[in-house]
Amino acid sequence: MRRASSLLPLALLAIACSAPPLPRATSDLRTVCGDAPPPLPLGPNDVLQVIVPQRAEFASESGYRISPAGTIVLPIVGAVPVAGRSVEEARATIEVALAQYVREPSVGLSVIEYGARRVYVLGEVVHPGAMVLDRNLTALEVLALAQGIKEGARRDHVALLRRHGPEEVEVYFFDADTPGPRAMVQVHPDDVLFVPRSGAGVFRDETLPILQGIGFTTGQLATVVVAADQL
Repeated sequence: MRRASSLLPLALLAIACSAPPLPRATSDLRTVCGDAPPPLPLGPNDVLQVIVPQRAEFASESGYRISPAGTIVLPIVGAVPVAGRSVEEARATIEVALAQYVREPSVGLSVIEYGARRVYVLGEVVHPGAMVLDRNLTALEVLALAQGIKEGARRDHVALLRRHGPEEVEVYFFDADTPGPRAMVQVHPDDVLFVPRSGAGVFRDETLPILQGIGFTTGQLATVVVAADQL
């Protein structure tokens, strides 16, 4: 998705992709529909297994957890930066670092546990909260992993909110009862899925206190207000 130039990018999307019309977007600057699944690079709190044949000191039952600084600390070589890299890129980085001490090293690398990427599922779902995003998932799959939507929810106006920098947010509405292209949008790390209550009143009044509590900025909240006014 390309970045909007406006300081207050208007909310996007209830356009295209099929299904009955939902609240109209206030901009056609970009589209979530058809967006390619995002890559899932390594990040802080992921746990890696590192195997170096014939080097027993690298064996670790608990693995190596990536630090907040984005590194793992390995025998012989010390701290190695791996955050932001793919598994293959991280493996190559470790081999380069190890080559200073071991002749022609061969490194095996895999992920034991993902912990860096999360998606937030809030509102009228059975189990709201932060969910580890350990693979590419659609919005419907995330709702299913939250054990589904509660009775009395406004299922036809589920909102996906995606932040871009301190001032930008995309707001995308879809009908969770229509398992078509609109609801099959891929979620990204730090996306928020919000299921409003039916008859709860103004959408923004229900969402803004919750979004502020998970770190949305004033500019981002203002964008949500613009989207909410379309309901």
